[in-house]
Amino acid sequence: MRNTRKSELPWRLATVTRFLFILVLFVITLYFVPREHFTMIREIQVGKISPVEITSPVDFKIYKTPEELQKERDKVLSELPAYFIFDSSAVESVKTTLDVISKNGTFRDGLSENRWKWILELSGNYVLDYVKRGVLSDKHFLKVIGVRKVAIVRGTRTTVFPIEEVKDRNEVLKELNKIAVQTFENPAERKIFLNISSRILFPSLKYDENLTNKVKNEALAKISPVKVEVKKGEKIIGKHELITPQTYEELQVLKEKMKSYHGTSARWIADLFILIAIFLLGTIYFSDRIQKNPDWRELIVIGVSALIVLLGAYLVRNIHASYFITLIPFYSILLNVALGFEPSLFYTMLLSIILAFYFPFNSFGIFLYNLFLGWTSIFTTKSFRSRFQIYYVIVTLFVVSFITSIFIELMYGNRVYNVPALIQAALFSAFLSGVFVVGILPLYERVFRVATDFFLLELSNLNNPLLRELSEKASGTFNHSINVGNLCDAAARAIGANSLLARVGAYYHDIGKVKKPQYFIENQIGMENPHDKLSPRMSALIIISHVKDGVELAEQYGLPNEIIRIIKTHHGTSLLVPFYVKAKQMEGEGVKEEDFRYPGPKPSTKEEAICMIADSVEAAVRSLKNPTAKTLKETIHEIIRAKLEDGQLDEADITRKDLDKIAEAIYPILLSQFHPRIEYPKEKK
Repeated sequence: MRNTRKSELPWRLATVTRFLFILVLFVITLYFVPREHFTMIREIQVGKISPVEITSPVDFKIYKTPEELQKERDKVLSELPAYFIFDSSAVESVKTTLDVISKNGTFRDGLSENRWKWILELSGNYVLDYVKRGVLSDKHFLKVIGVRKVAIVRGTRTTVFPIEEVKDRNEVLKELNKIAVQTFENPAERKIFLNISSRILFPSLKYDENLTNKVKNEALAKISPVKVEVKKGEKIIGKHELITPQTYEELQVLKEKMKSYHGTSARWIADLFILIAIFLLGTIYFSDRIQKNPDWRELIVIGVSALIVLLGAYLVRNIHASYFITLIPFYSILLNVALGFEPSLFYTMLLSIILAFYFPFNSFGIFLYNLFLGWTSIFTTKSFRSRFQIYYVIVTLFVVSFITSIFIELMYGNRVYNVPALIQAALFSAFLSGVFVVGILPLYERVFRVATDFFLLELSNLNNPLLRELSEKASGTFNHSINVGNLCDAAARAIGANSLLARVGAYYHDIGKVKKPQYFIENQIGMENPHDKLSPRMSALIIISHVKDGVELAEQYGLPNEIIRIIKTHHGTSLLVPFYVKAKQMEGEGVKEEDFRYPGPKPSTKEEAICMIADSVEAAVRSLKNPTAKTLKETIHEIIRAKLEDGQLDEADITRKDLDKIAEAIYPILLSQFHPRIEYPKEKK
């Protein structure tokens, strides 16, 4: 088998190469980014139109007037609720008073006992329902002080209601009167019902003035005296926007601070290098898989797809097409499928910033447009497991692109008079991005052997030639692999790993056994064990070779690198105990343990660790003669403990808590597979 550790680049070298690649990418980008300089309006007047967008290179504040502050305080206070504490003793008071009335026969007035008790029970039920919901003593004072909402505190839970939805005692009695009119034809019974209800109705909400005042003071403290706070780099006015008195005041401050300022390329270059630093930090943060298994796949995906988008933007700018035509959805979808949700969000945001350089007079709007369109692409393809889904994505992107472009135009104060052009730009962006995804993604999957969901779903088809060959030549191994796949799927879901990758990896983890199936116990049904006639060393070589054979077959059939890693690591550097013990018995204590260990490497990802555990557990459980629920659970924990003690999980990104969840997840599946079965009696002839 190929020495994986020697062939893989050391992490430090891989890090350097990644950084060099990123720098080259930005040098190429540098050639295409426009060189417009920062422009300052020299003649600033209220009512004029700004010919350029102006951003502030300094911080400054404009404060609110006393009238504005008071108006804001009044608005905040009007939105705050009055706080009431629910008094549970009111419920007990209702019940106690009911008992007293029942014992004393109060309000009976000659009614039969059954009829009177029924009215008593009916009144108690209605009143208890109101009291439990909350009854005020009198809410007139709330209207006087201008409160429009009521907050009811029940223990740690607070619920806010409009004041109209919370009843006071008088309102409840009015509603009970309506109920009495609808329920009783006899005026005497109606009177008894109302008398009882009035007697047992107690307010259950107590006004908490301290809490109400505390919330008010906290809300008022949050009101800032600052009307406008301009930060360094913040846009003050956009191109073609009207200079209002407020923007005039802001621009006057900026003018004083920028008298000696002359735009140069220095700021532009500084901004670009800041983006480079962000890009580098993001690559380090989101490259767990590269750090564990260094390769160029992530860099190539990020770099090449970004260059395609940037070249598209360069073309759009130079042919003076609509700046709403963009290929960023293609970039976002490809990264989401290839790298995952969070990295794609980060790199989409970064590329949106870079694209803003191409259109400096509308830079903020272009940034928002690309960011929103890119993130929409990511969210609509978060569970992207069908190529047909791309049509839904295209339609969604078209609608979002059109609406967002209108919003951006309105944001810059432009008239939306050319709607057909916006529709055309939205159609181009959505359709071209979809075409690029459909055309490039399959090529990317095969060339770089990346385990996208699409590729994995294709490989999960049991009619795949490699799996079909396994089922025909090594049916026992095939069944074992399917069972391991079920275990891996459940375990991966339990700890938030990639369940599809874990399942498909399990299907292929033992494909190397197809070359010598008769040497593996699961395929030796009705035949002698050939290892009985071999030396322990020869047996160990044959057993260990199935990993090497599996890697060769996987590479021959173009399986993804993630699947190949699972094949390599599913035994790690485990010891072939039976043959090692047998060799020691035959040769003595001079036998070297490493001669009977798999060459590795050990698992480094959650999916690889899951497959190792599931493979060992399934094999161990299958060897049990009469498995019970207890022995199954003990076997699972024993296998995991043994792997830990042997150091097989030392390099895996997995915790003790994850291992406990894995054990809990695979136990019910094994229990369902190996549960006891009843013995059916034979039919008497």
